[in-house]
Parts: sequence; structure tokens; C-alpha cells
Amino acid sequence: ISPSTDTPPSPVHRYHTHDLLAQGAMGRILLAQDRFLSRRVAFKEIRSELRGQAHILNGFLTEAQITAQLEHPGVIPVYTMEQHEDSSLAYTMKLVNGNTLKEELHQLKSDLDKGLSAAQWQQAYRRLVELFLVVCDTLDYAHNKGIVHRDLKPSNIMIGSYNEVYVLDWGIAARQDPPPSENTMQAVQLSLTPDTLPAGYIAGTPKYMSPEQAYGRPEALRATSDLFSLGLILYELTFLHQAFQGKDMKTLLHNVRHNQQVSEVPAFPQIKAPAEMVAIIRKATRRTISQRYASVAAMAQDIRAWLNDQPTQALPDTLPRKLLRWTRH
Repeated sequence: ISPSTDTPPSPVHRYHTHDLLAQGAMGRILLAQDRFLSRRVAFKEIRSELRGQAHILNGFLTEAQITAQLEHPGVIPVYTMEQHEDSSLAYTMKLVNGNTLKEELHQLKSDLDKGLSAAQWQQAYRRLVELFLVVCDTLDYAHNKGIVHRDLKPSNIMIGSYNEVYVLDWGIAARQDPPPSENTMQAVQLSLTPDTLPAGYIAGTPKYMSPEQAYGRPEALRATSDLFSLGLILYELTFLHQAFQGKDMKTLLHNVRHNQQVSEVPAFPQIKAPAEMVAIIRKATRRTISQRYASVAAMAQDIRAWLNDQPTQALPDTLPRKLLRWTRH
């Protein structure tokens, strides 16, 4: 369909929606065709049965504005904000094809089951760590813009067909408390005041929460809480099982709140976890906030040091380790 040369396009009729791509508690994402630019996009809208609720609309608009203002290669670009005839909102985004990190880990486990060698695992592991660093850079950017994600997990990390990496689902993202003082002018701006949650309210995915987030404490609105979640994802990349487990939700939350992680035993015999990476994971996931890395950027710096066979902050070199490193170089 070609647009008229004398009549501006109507936003309501600009997109022709097709298949359902994903659906959550409040919204759904459809495949759509942009009639005027002749391209396919992802079209996110509020579920029809929830469209009349003010707090749902508030949250949806906040999510759209946060995602749109995080202009980073690791965040899917937002194209347009749309309004249906019933005044409910929708927005369009870049359509990304690929696998989630959760799917990548599932495939890696399958390959190990089929006999993937230790050398092949090391190669696959380094690739995933390099992709994970893109996630770290994305979160460092968001934190400097005053935003905490609060729901980091492998299923919210997308790896595109050309190794692009995106952090998905900023639906429960919130302003950092306290905000980064030196970047006030660059902070994300919201047209509505986010809803105030009651004390003790828990938002997120328990298996990937920091202890303070599992308690619903204000400290969960700090970058160090996201840092803890990233440490848990790195734990899963390294050992191929989750750090927190529990037979039921009560047990799981108890383990998260007290930072009772399961044993650091790899899930497959081919895996030999690097000592430096184990130390990085432990430092990122300390229960005491002050004992963690000061920022996601600091953790990323240690990971890059390991990739380049350089000393790390988490595991300083002893004299024998210095000699071994010198010999390797």
C-alpha cells in the first residue's frame, strides 16, 4: 500500500498486525507490517481486557519511555507510539530474530550431553562471556541514565542472528535511588510519576534476584542489585545450573534472602570453571552490598582482564601466578 501524497498517514491505520509473537501479564507483542515504510516491526500493546485500568496505562507508558530513551545498541529501538481508537496505547519496535540466552544455554547443555569436548566447551564459553559483556555495557549505560532493570535473566537477553545482543523487557524497570548525581541532565525523563509500591513488595524473578530485592527493600532500586543479578547469570553460564534453587517458593525466597547458593559444581564433567571467573562471580554476588563491585563497569573490567589473560581485581596474582602468567605470555 502506498501512502497518499496529500494526506498525512493516520497512526491508527499505519500498521497491519499479524501473528502473536509473545504475551505477558499486561501486554502482548504482535508481528506487524508498516504500510508506509514497507518493513516488519514488533507491535506491543496492552492486553484488551486491561486497557481501561489507569495503573496499567501508567506502567505501559513508563516502560515505553524508558525503552525509547535508552539509546544504546543493547536496547531494542522504539520507533513510534501509537494510540488505538479506544485511547489505549501501543508502541512499535525493531523486530529482532534470534535466540534468547536461555535457549543458547539449553543448546549448549544438549551438545555437552552428546559429547562436546572440553576444548569445544571452552570455545563456546568464551563466546558466551563475550556476549555477556555486551549485556554488562548495556546495564552500565542504563545505570548512568538513572535506570535499574530489576528483571535480568537469561530469557530477557536476546542474541540476534548476527550476534547482536539485546537486553529485553524493561517493564518493571525503575529510577535508581539515589539517582546518579553527575548525570542528572542525561537521566531518563518520565512524563508520569511511577506508581509507588508498598513496602516489602517483591517485583522480579526470584531465581535471579538480589537478597535486597527478595526482601522488597529500597536497596533493590540501586545498580548494585542489578549487578548481583548479572553475577547470577554469569554463575549459570559458568556452571550450567542456577545458583538459587528450592522445592517451593517459600524455600527459594529463603535461600535468595540469605544468599544460600548451591554448590559451585559444574553440571558436566567437561567443564572446568576458571578460578578467576569463580572469584568474579563470588564478588558480584556478595550478600553485603559494600563487598560487591562498585559498579557493573568494574565487574566488566575484571571479565575483560580474564579474557585477555591479565590479573583481576577479584583474584589478585600471587607470585606463582605471576610467574605462570609471564611464562604463558
